[in-house]
Amino acid sequence: MVNLGHLKKEKMSKFKESELDLGTIKSGSNIIFHFYSIEDISNNISYVESGCGSCTKVLGYQNGSLSIKFSSGTFPFHIDNDRYNINKSVYVHYKDGTQEELRFKGLILK
Repeated sequence: MVNLGHLKKEKMSKFKESELDLGTIKSGSNIIFHFYSIEDISNNISYVESGCGSCTKVLGYQNGSLSIKFSSGTFPFHIDNDRYNINKSVYVHYKDGTQEELRFKGLILK
């Protein structure tokens, strides 16, 4: 018999997808999107926080859906290109003291 007790157990996500690709986003746009949970976890969530204070807003969790609003804002003046990639996160904190990172990405165009 092989002892596998030393292997780290991988935490299972409570969401169907832990990363979303928002695709191409025009600069200055507001995008609302959703992370869908596998089952209703409304009684398990303590709070949800954004990894970015100004561009990402957590709208709430209801009926198995965590709603997020991303505001791409104006195109950064220091970007010497007509596009740039974003990689952002939100963190779901659970009442049992654990947390889960949900990520989203996209391509911002001028």
